[in-house]
This record gives sequence, C-alpha cells and structure tokens, in this order.
Amino acid sequence: MRHWLRSYGLLLRWNLLRMRTVLPVFISIQVLMSVGIVLGFSFLIPRHDQVTALYLSTGAPTVSLIVVGMVLAPQLVSQMKARGLFDYQRALPVPRLAMLAADATVWIPIALPGLAAALVAAALRFDLSFAISPLVVPAVLLVMLVGVAVGYGIAYLASPEVTSVVTNLIILIALMFSPVNYPADRWAWPSPTGS
Repeated sequence: MRHWLRSYGLLLRWNLLRMRTVLPVFISIQVLMSVGIVLGFSFLIPRHDQVTALYLSTGAPTVSLIVVGMVLAPQLVSQMKARGLFDYQRALPVPRLAMLAADATVWIPIALPGLAAALVAAALRFDLSFAISPLVVPAVLLVMLVGVAVGYGIAYLASPEVTSVVTNLIILIALMFSPVNYPADRWAWPSPTGS
C-alpha cells in the first residue's frame, strides 16, 4: 500500500507538471461550454417551464463531466501514445491503477469550475434556486471516475485516429441525444397513424 501511495503521489505531481500549461485552457473551455449549453439550448426552446429549466440546469453540468472524462482525457492519452509518452509511463515500475488514479485526480478538478459555472448561469437565466444535497459529491465523483475509466479504455484500445473519431462521436451524442438536457419521454417517436 505504501508503494502504491508513493507511486500515486509521484505520478500526480508528474501529471500536474506535464499539464501545467494546458490546464487553464481546459478549464476555460469547460466553463465556456457549460455556460454555452445552458444559454444556447435555452434559445432553442421558445417557452421555459420549470421542468425544462431544471433539465437544462442539471444537464449542462452532466454533459460537462462526460466531456472531460470521455473526450478530453482520452484525447490527451492518444496524444501521449502518438509521442511515445504513454509507453514510457507504462514502463515505469508503478501500479497501473495508480496511473489511472493520478490522472483521474487531475481531471476531476478540471470539470468542477464548468459545473459551478453552469449552475450559476442556469440560476441567473431561469431565476432558479438550488438545494444542493450532500449526495452530489459522490455522484460527481462516480460520474467522473466512470467517464475517465471509459475514456481511458477507448484511448488504450484504439489508435489515436480512431480515438479522435470516437470522442467526437461521444461529444455529439452527449450534446444532442442524451436525455439529460430534456425529458426522456421526448424520445417517443410519433406513430405513423398520428396517435
């Protein structure tokens, strides 16, 4: 356990040093995208009732978490693979799970400003007040950990080119077709007879 914790600490430090120049860019993009989802999707819906406002308010942070874990993280891993850094990191005498944990520890804080900005934008746009449950902390952590794990799985198994295509598909599906920004019953297709 001591070796794992020491490896985790060293890998976390290495990741922070390696990403120090792009972290502000990633955080800025997350904030802009999260606020953009709340504001942009609200322009597409002519009338806002309470349910629509709540879906947009909670859907934007969810999409933000998905994008960080399943789009940004795998794209960075695919760049590392293309440069040979990924093979170098795998050759280090550290536990594999410590590598994933150190990376996830970096990605989770990147998503948090976007999550907060989306909630603030939604509160201002729709005149909402939120009652935040303590269960939001484990929910956010679980979504991020699953997103990062799936994203790393994609980047690990696929070539950098395929990873780029798959992550672009994920962002398209997350933005347009996942029922987190609108009720799931809107997926019901009208029958050919109109009933």
